[in-house]
Amino acid sequence: MKDDERLLRADANYAASMRVMTGLGAGTECRDLRGLFLAATGRPVAWLNMALIVRPLPEPEAQLREACAFYDERGLPFIVRVRGGLDPASEVAAAALGMPYSDTVPGMILEPIGRVPAAPEGVEVRVVGDEEELRAWDGVVRQSFGLPAEFEGFFGPWLVGVPDTRLYLAYVDGEVAATSMLMATDRVAGVYCVATLDAYRRRGLGEAMTWRAMGDGAEMGCLFGYLQASEMGKPVYERMGFREVIDYRTFVRPASKS
Repeated sequence: MKDDERLLRADANYAASMRVMTGLGAGTECRDLRGLFLAATGRPVAWLNMALIVRPLPEPEAQLREACAFYDERGLPFIVRVRGGLDPASEVAAAALGMPYSDTVPGMILEPIGRVPAAPEGVEVRVVGDEEELRAWDGVVRQSFGLPAEFEGFFGPWLVGVPDTRLYLAYVDGEVAATSMLMATDRVAGVYCVATLDAYRRRGLGEAMTWRAMGDGAEMGCLFGYLQASEMGKPVYERMGFREVIDYRTFVRPASKS
């Protein structure tokens, strides 16, 4: 597979994860604007409302103005995210429209997926299969990412049973400890929501949860694994064999004051 095709498939997987996680619940909405994918969660946190550029925009300034109007109508802050080098004109337009560059998030790929090691002793990883398990999964994600209590239920019941999507819960001595999510699209195994409760950190759970998604993705026919890495998670993924091939550049727009 050519590098450009690999990166395009990774971007498409990212957009698909946003559509599933934020586009099906009450008060959420997704929209496609000719290469600009908008996801609005209704929650007043910028990184939960993302405009993702998945291909060069034919009219960067006009389309980003349309994105501003979309989020301003809903009173939401948002971010624009674009793979470095994909569309420099859109980066210039974003800054000119009052959305300064904020940070860069690494995108990493594991190819081939290879042999998947067993989970650490005493760790049981289950696929979320009902609403009770989903509530537990939701709680781990919220606590790990520091989301306030009003975000309870952000991940709704539609997530259980979505085709080519799996949510995972790790149990240690019968107690919920960690999560992850697999989104398989176009033979890409995307991994999201890798989270571990503070009491269970440094036990290899993040790595185990990522490997579980990789193994299931390989069984679905995926050719490579893909994720975005946090500063804490990046060394773990590097040990697993992931390599950084993408830099997602972030531009932030605060909520409209009108």
